[in-house]
Amino acid sequence: MTDVWNTKSRSYAKNAKHEGREEPETTRIYPSRSSRFAAFQSLRAFVVQPSSALITGASSGLGAAFARELAQRSVDLILVARREKRLRALASELTDRWGVGIEVWPADLTDAAILEDIAGRIEALPELGLLVNNAGVGGAGFFIEEPPEAQQAMIALHVTATTRLCRAALPGMTQRRAGGIINVASLAAFITLPGSALYCATKAYIVSLSRTLAL
Repeated sequence: MTDVWNTKSRSYAKNAKHEGREEPETTRIYPSRSSRFAAFQSLRAFVVQPSSALITGASSGLGAAFARELAQRSVDLILVARREKRLRALASELTDRWGVGIEVWPADLTDAAILEDIAGRIEALPELGLLVNNAGVGGAGFFIEEPPEAQQAMIALHVTATTRLCRAALPGMTQRRAGGIINVASLAAFITLPGSALYCATKAYIVSLSRTLAL
């Protein structure tokens, strides 16, 4: 049976690093306690432990928390994020501590060609057990004042990338009748904020897509 879960937490809306956004290089990559708890709670839904997982936005925050939680369970990982240095540091840590197989994929998911490459990698995997769509970007400002290019980047990351990777993963999971997808949303998906119109709208899309796919 293929399940699609949607994960949401108040902490996601409060801190940029929970959405995989850029942080200063001096910031530690270790996730907060709330991130670790959210990752643990999300993975409790699995009856059968996946053998492999792909995580986007994996370089810090909630993405790194998912990576650590899964590595402790001996799950092989494909880690995707923009910051290669942080990804490789995390991969080295997880390999040293838990001996899991890790593939590092530095990538900007707002780039259509790169997104297709990752979708193709997912489609080629024989038994991907879990997809975690965690990559995200925040934004603050009135809709008519935000740069159009920033708005398009948010739509590309929250809507296009989430949709494309779900589409890439689900056929194989459905055929095997095994696997799961965790789409990270936000409390903002359930409210309206004048200064975050597009953020609220794109996160609401993630919730709606997740609920529909789970039917």
